[in-house]
Amino acid sequence: MQEKRNKFSNIKERVMFFIENQGFKKYEFFEKINVTSANFRGNASNTPLNSKTIENIISVCPNLNLYWLITGEGKMILGEEDITSEEKIKELEETNSLLKDSIATKNKLIEALEERIRILEKK
Repeated sequence: MQEKRNKFSNIKERVMFFIENQGFKKYEFFEKINVTSANFRGNASNTPLNSKTIENIISVCPNLNLYWLITGEGKMILGEEDITSEEKIKELEETNSLLKDSIATKNKLIEALEERIRILEKK
């Protein structure tokens, strides 16, 4: 299902909507992302955000959909299934390690069985 483009025309409007929607206190949010609220008022509200500010926003709000923030399309908030967390990465690495061990064990078994077949064929 494709989601409609939202009514916000620029990134700063989407940031403001996100702040209000998520219940952040504006001054605390701006402090966390190292900008002043003046960047989001008056004529400054129509100027673009620099990449460092966008990086700060995403680091403070990892569940904010960067694609939505930039384009206004899609979901504003990423669900757990959309986020690759360090915990999920660690879990996948552990699973990968277990699978590699299992494959190595099975390869040794195959080699042993092949050797046994060779011996039986010689008899």
